[in-house]
Amino acid sequence: RIRPPSRGYTFVELVVAVGIFTLLLTGVASIFGTVVRSQRSSLSQTTMVGEVERFFEILEREVRTGYGTSFRCSSGPPIASSPPCSGPTFYLTNQNTQEMVYSVTAAGDLQRGPREPNQGPPVNVTSPEVQVRDLRFSVTQSSWTGGSSPGEDPILAGNQGRVTVNIRVCPRNVDDERCLVAQTTLTSRQASVWR
Repeated sequence: RIRPPSRGYTFVELVVAVGIFTLLLTGVASIFGTVVRSQRSSLSQTTMVGEVERFFEILEREVRTGYGTSFRCSSGPPIASSPPCSGPTFYLTNQNTQEMVYSVTAAGDLQRGPREPNQGPPVNVTSPEVQVRDLRFSVTQSSWTGGSSPGEDPILAGNQGRVTVNIRVCPRNVDDERCLVAQTTLTSRQASVWR
């Protein structure tokens, strides 16, 4: 038996097949792009949360063991019972009686370092992947009475030294849509008067 010759595909059938293939390929590429963007956003959020948690842990350790009477928003020596203040910089004397400063650079890097430059340079607390766009410390000093003569224990006369931190962190060079805003309040547990 003789078979008739194969006719192949017509031009219209080829155009339809290519069109369907293009639609499927576009749909798959769109889904893949959405998954990649979602993954990047999730990774970015995870990085920002980790950076803020790390900063809060460092600050918490230093505030809890630092001298609450040394908390302030401006440089210079602590003034006993100074009024509460608020600002982008936080000064305190830690348990090693070293004066430390927390602040943000113009580039958005959060730094911690000694107040005196001869004691070492400031160190970045956040990584280069994130940018601190806003940082505010609200500070209240401890107020104590007594403890001025040997054998006399100081007595807390008012508030314990406290700092409330508000921070807004964003991925570097990205719009504000994916920023993270966080707040914490920390209190000094140091029961000794800073001198």
